[in-house]
Amino acid sequence: MWLRLLIILNFSFLIFNCHSYGQRPIGIAFYDVDRIYDTVPALFYDDADYTPEGRLHWTAERYARKIRNTAAVIDSMALPLVALWGVENEQVVRDIAAACKYLAAQPVLGFDTETRPSFRPGISYRVSLLQLSTPQLCFLFRLNKIPLAKPILQVLETDSILKIGADVAGDLRSLRQIRHFRDAGFVDLQTIAPQWGIGEKSLRKLSAIVLRQRVSKAQRLSNWEAATLTDKQKLYAATDAWVCTAIYDKLLHTPKIKRPKA
Repeated sequence: MWLRLLIILNFSFLIFNCHSYGQRPIGIAFYDVDRIYDTVPALFYDDADYTPEGRLHWTAERYARKIRNTAAVIDSMALPLVALWGVENEQVVRDIAAACKYLAAQPVLGFDTETRPSFRPGISYRVSLLQLSTPQLCFLFRLNKIPLAKPILQVLETDSILKIGADVAGDLRSLRQIRHFRDAGFVDLQTIAPQWGIGEKSLRKLSAIVLRQRVSKAQRLSNWEAATLTDKQKLYAATDAWVCTAIYDKLLHTPKIKRPKA
């Protein structure tokens, strides 16, 4: 199938295509496929209705027919990006491992986290979302719904994969509240930007200076523990991680500021 798919799994990860950032808008569709379940009984939840012996008599033939029909609808949209809702996620760990296998093959990743804001003194929340982005795809791991599992940690602990972020120390500190790990291969844009004569620290200002593109921060104080993230939240989170890779790449192709010798 020629188009890229954004598969949204109920308890797993989100993938967002950010390739068109800074270019003209592209069409995106969110398609509720109304429960595409396979015919295999799940181990951790009740999907008995979606088995050959179940109430819906969900046979392999019916399953295959729904797959074909859904694919036909997606093809008819002729869009570069389609999001699917209602796909069964039977084995979350396998989904995480598959995503991380792809990420582990990337030399450079954008890195960011999101945490539910607290508006009451003395009340704080653990990190809700981890974003890891390639130049084309961003994976959003909902850590309030899934564990900070070993496949994810392997990416965070591998020094051969550069993880680019802003205020990296703060993000890592938040992640270690969930599970301890030894980070490696992280690059903080706030630390390296002065080599190009840039004193600004915020990601929004770094993007404006380096890429001449402003990043919206309107969703920063939204509820990142919501049952379902809004489209605006997903785009915001994906953009924050993706733009780190774009800024880093632009800096690498820009001469550094030569400081006069003392």
